[in-house]
Amino acid sequence: MTRNTPGAGTFSETLSQYRNLYGLLRAAHGGPVSGEGCNHLLSLGYIDDVEAEIDSGGLGLAPATTGQWLPLLVDFDLLKLHNLTVTHGVGYYERFFADTNYNLQYTNYPVYPKSAALEYIATELAYGHGGYIPTPGRLTDYVTTAQLEKRHVLPAQALYANAMPVSILYHDSFRNDEVSASDYIRRYPTAFANQSDAHYLSQVRVTYDNGVVVCVNRHPARQWRVQVGQAGGWFDYNAVINGKSAQWVGRTKTTSYLLPATNGWVVFAPAALLLSR
Repeated sequence: MTRNTPGAGTFSETLSQYRNLYGLLRAAHGGPVSGEGCNHLLSLGYIDDVEAEIDSGGLGLAPATTGQWLPLLVDFDLLKLHNLTVTHGVGYYERFFADTNYNLQYTNYPVYPKSAALEYIATELAYGHGGYIPTPGRLTDYVTTAQLEKRHVLPAQALYANAMPVSILYHDSFRNDEVSASDYIRRYPTAFANQSDAHYLSQVRVTYDNGVVVCVNRHPARQWRVQVGQAGGWFDYNAVINGKSAQWVGRTKTTSYLLPATNGWVVFAPAALLLSR
């Protein structure tokens, strides 16, 4: 599009050009096109593969508006985009872990990156995305991060990639109940987006139409006790077991999990679903 294109400065013409772009790229490359996220969410439904970045666009309630600082508000992604795209990751690590002033953190990850990788993975699972591994220079232990992504995200993605959410509920630790995003935000209209507030929106339970359940705790200070699934089903978790952090993938009889602050999760799949695969 050039300045001589009719309507070049209008939203409708820009939208039309975006919609046509990926068809041209597919034709030029003779196959699927991989797109990059950031603020280009408008085009997600028109491309074959996308790597999306979670970015609120600025809520005006807190200085940080990207990645780890954002409330775990997954409704739009799961209900509007999930069945249209194959999404990997939740943005580049340097953006996901940007500081409160949105300064990108290229090398300031923890000395041992496992805790950061688990936080990133927990977010991927909450949004129903596939795994993403940053370039080796971003982490001090690239192999560990890759192994964690393969172990925990790949099998979960295989379970929920073609499923649709039938329930998305957010845990309110003060009332000890689970409610919709709208109800939660009505309860805490100025606090839900502020990570330093006790009412920060950060604990979500997603139930899919094939029986898969995903519970994620991204609250920076509060643990979350969840009851999920049936004994003998398949579980994928990062939880507190006997007072210690533990990760597991496979069948187990345990159905009660204490999800740690910041990076806790449990994914459940019923045994019947595994037999049908």
